[in-house]
Amino acid sequence: MLRARLLRLAESEHVLLFTMHHIVSDGWSTGVLVRELAACYTAALRNEPVALPPLAVQYADYTLWQRDWLAGAELERQTQYWRNQLAELAPLDLPTDRPRPAQISGRGATLPFAVSPELYERLNALAQREGVTPFMLLLAVFQTLLARLSGQSEVAVGSPIANRTHAQIEPLIGLFVNTLVLRA
Repeated sequence: MLRARLLRLAESEHVLLFTMHHIVSDGWSTGVLVRELAACYTAALRNEPVALPPLAVQYADYTLWQRDWLAGAELERQTQYWRNQLAELAPLDLPTDRPRPAQISGRGATLPFAVSPELYERLNALAQREGVTPFMLLLAVFQTLLARLSGQSEVAVGSPIANRTHAQIEPLIGLFVNTLVLRA
C-alpha cells in the first residue's frame, strides 16, 4: 500500500519517492505525510526528539463512525436525498466523432494543454469580480460547454471533495475523499 525509495543523486543530494495506493491515502494525506516527514527530518538534523502531536483518533475510529452513522434509517434518508436530487436527470449524451460501440470499454485518453499566464490572470480576475473561486468559475464554464454540446438543459458533474468534516480527522492519513454530484 505504501512504497518508499531513496534515490541518491549526488553525495549530498537525495530524492525520497513515495508511492501510496489510493485506497490508503488521498490528496490531503499527502500534505499530512510531507509535514510530518519534514518535522521528523528537522528533529533528526537537530538531534532532538520528534515532537508530533498525538492523534485524537485513528482511521479505524472514522470507519466505525461512518458505519454507525450510515446504518438503518440514516442510510435510507441519505439514499433518498440523492435519489430526489438526481431524479429525472438524463444521462449525458455528447455527440461523438464516430459511433459508440455497443460494449463500452472504459478506456480513455488525455489531452494535455497549457493555459497562458495572461489567460490565467484574466480567469482569476473574472472569478474575483464575480465573487467565486477559480474552481467554481471553471466548473460553470465546463457545465455550460457540456450543456451546449449535448443540447441538454441540465448536466451533472462529479467532483472529488476532501470529506474531512471533523477537525479530529484532519491530521490523519487515509482515504476520506468522496464524490459530490454538482447538478446545473
